[in-house]
Amino acid sequence: MKKSIYTEKRYRQSGLDDAASVSDKVKSRFTKWLVSQRYLVHQKDVDHLLSRESDFCDSVILDETERVGEQQRLLLECEQARVKEKRIDAQTRQERYKKVSEVVMKTAEAVLSKTLNDSDPKKLIIGTPYFEEFASFAYGASLDFNKLGSLCTLSNSLSNSILDLVNNDKFCEKKGRKVKNIRDPKTAIGFIGIESCRMIFPVMMSKQLLKWSDKNTKIMVPKIWQCAVSTANVTRMRLADVGYKEPDIGILLGMMRSIGLFIIANNFTSSFDEALTLVMMDYKEKKMRDEYFSCADVTPKLEYMPLIIEKFEGIVTKKIIETFNWDMNTIHIKNALLEDIDNVAILDRSILGAALAQGKAFTVFDMMDKSNVFDKQHLPYWLAHYQIEMSTFKNLRSRNPGQLDF
Repeated sequence: MKKSIYTEKRYRQSGLDDAASVSDKVKSRFTKWLVSQRYLVHQKDVDHLLSRESDFCDSVILDETERVGEQQRLLLECEQARVKEKRIDAQTRQERYKKVSEVVMKTAEAVLSKTLNDSDPKKLIIGTPYFEEFASFAYGASLDFNKLGSLCTLSNSLSNSILDLVNNDKFCEKKGRKVKNIRDPKTAIGFIGIESCRMIFPVMMSKQLLKWSDKNTKIMVPKIWQCAVSTANVTRMRLADVGYKEPDIGILLGMMRSIGLFIIANNFTSSFDEALTLVMMDYKEKKMRDEYFSCADVTPKLEYMPLIIEKFEGIVTKKIIETFNWDMNTIHIKNALLEDIDNVAILDRSILGAALAQGKAFTVFDMMDKSNVFDKQHLPYWLAHYQIEMSTFKNLRSRNPGQLDF
């Protein structure tokens, strides 16, 4: 008899209603934690073979050539003009800056909302993730090196990620092998092993989907990535714990469920740049000279991002999922994702949908708890809402789910 994914505890409907209300508060608190500059990823949890944090997030001196354009021209013009401006009272200047900054941030929020709501889904995502192709053969007897190699042929970014991995000193040490300077993706797949590829390919395909080099989101992006990896691995663990035949599907579920967060983070700076340009042009047309000059001091702030995440994260993920070609062999994966996006009650979900919910629940708890911001009074309700025991959380944490064992 297979073990149930749910707790054996039974709750009254009134208790479940209270748990649902508390869980909404926890999720809202988590989105604030994600964007907060005060909290960082717990580095002992990070799998540095899969994360790009060390490549970009230690430095703020980054290439900004993509941002050269109308906004930069206006800022330069503004900077040149303001040197001629007479000195004004500091308090007046500060009040003006606050007002202008609020206008810019409100406009940036509107621009980002419009982008996420109205844009063609295929234009929102970076590159082409071949998730549905991978799903079509990865979780059955038909998985082989040729099919994995064909994915690498389709995706240069995936090929590069695989080659970077197998030529990494730490990875080779982990596998007990010597670095061989492999240059052929199919050889790299053989070096990794077919079962390990089944696990890590969704993660490697996801690396290209997130901008790591943006200095404005350099605190948020590593948290988003770690959230995705932990959710994916815990979903896999929960499926394995209850004897599901293909637990590695959990990795694909967790990474795909995070697409919306990736896209929101990726579009933050471009939306701010567009908003600043719009506000400056408006001030210029209205001959609001002082406000125009104040724009030069306005910098991006993440303060409105929690609301954006809460409103659009699920919507955007759903839009992307709907663009993929699902067949009868993979539709259960899509359905599990939609169950989570649509917030279906956990007891009414498929086993894949329930495991994904519990993967997310553990990750939210674990990451916030390690920053000492998870309200312990919320924990019983959080566990009840996701039908899971605290002993299971402790077991999951002991298995270091932030790092993949491959």
